[in-house]
Amino acid sequence: MAAGKIDFNPSTQRKVHEEQAEREFFLGNFEPPFIERVLKEKWKTLRVGKTAYDEHAAPYPRVMQQSLRPLPVFIERNEALVDHYKLLHG
Repeated sequence: MAAGKIDFNPSTQRKVHEEQAEREFFLGNFEPPFIERVLKEKWKTLRVGKTAYDEHAAPYPRVMQQSLRPLPVFIERNEALVDHYKLLHG
């Protein structure tokens, strides 16, 4: 996983998370209730990973993992691109 600033543009993002598959886009780390209530409604290809990493490519501190339980979320790059272009071009 690359440490530092993460590119959230689906047309230019490369692999930024160890669990990210070749044709996936990393959405970010989210709490399970948010994933269930919001993200699963919006993204058809959503996949939830196991280990959330911070911006320095280190696992979140244990205390944060126990309280917030952040999980990495991925979607297929094509789905992210369609949404991205809808935002740009209406």
